[in-house]
Amino acid sequence: TSNIVWFKVCQTFFIPKLISYISGSYLLSKSQFRQLLECSSFAALSSLLSRTPYVKYLSSESQIPLKCKEDLANDFFTLRKKTVQPLTLFLDLISHSYMINNIYILASELATGGAELNKCHALGYFQGLDLLRSQHIYKISELTTFLQSSPLKIYMGNFPAQLSEGYSDINAIKFLRALLLKNHLEYFSQFISRIGGNTARNMLKLFALEADKLSIQNTILLFGAGISESDLSLVYPNMGMLKGTGHKVLSSSKDYNQLRLSLEYYSPKHPLLPILKRENVSIALNDYGFTNYLEEELRQCFGRSNFGYHVFYAYFKIKELEIMKIENLCGSFVKT
Repeated sequence: TSNIVWFKVCQTFFIPKLISYISGSYLLSKSQFRQLLECSSFAALSSLLSRTPYVKYLSSESQIPLKCKEDLANDFFTLRKKTVQPLTLFLDLISHSYMINNIYILASELATGGAELNKCHALGYFQGLDLLRSQHIYKISELTTFLQSSPLKIYMGNFPAQLSEGYSDINAIKFLRALLLKNHLEYFSQFISRIGGNTARNMLKLFALEADKLSIQNTILLFGAGISESDLSLVYPNMGMLKGTGHKVLSSSKDYNQLRLSLEYYSPKHPLLPILKRENVSIALNDYGFTNYLEEELRQCFGRSNFGYHVFYAYFKIKELEIMKIENLCGSFVKT
């Protein structure tokens, strides 16, 4: 009973104060975001940013994306220090997906002869990454041991004991990423369901679509990797519109075109089909492309009642989308 009372106190008084804290970093308005998408030169980008909170980064043109990312991470971890449970765990779960991708990036690079921490996402940094890099940990047996002493150990419960037999290092690392992200999404969704209220009402719809996106992503990631049918079945979330028969359709696909055609036949009105029909599906389905697809839903989520944790999830996802777009624009302007 005391925990319920404390949770209600946090909902009523604590969360609105934290919302006001992150609102100090502001989001671009809808019209500003549309203008951002239309910028065709650095001059146009600078003119737009000069009328937004991003103006403070214009003094160091070459480091605009880096400074934006650093401030995003500082905002996130400063906010986390001000929280109490269960909001602290909620923010940790946001960070865990970035940790998984960072491990995938480093391990993949180590397996092919390199590894740079600056390619990792700041929201997923933890001290173990330095150890992973310095000790050249990329063999699947070493990675699983490493993960057991990391914050990600909670996602290792169903990892196949004999996975390494017959799989190359790179393919085993790909499978590890796919399984960890799937387990993470299920764990996060169950946590949200237990919280209930506005948080669950606003986030479970997003997570159902996230589950289908991840199922498609994992299928494409593991094309040609020689992953057994039994192992492949482990990387599909137990949720979403594709749950069950849809996952069987995906797992039987041998290439991208077959996957798209099979999905069109199985679920012709699936909301992700427009993305799958694009020429560069790898970009459309990555974190940037998918978040861009969900931008309007995330904005609505952020604008709804602030008596729930969904506002934090929406805020950081939208903020990251803005920064990724700025980074892409800066990169394209440098090339031209």
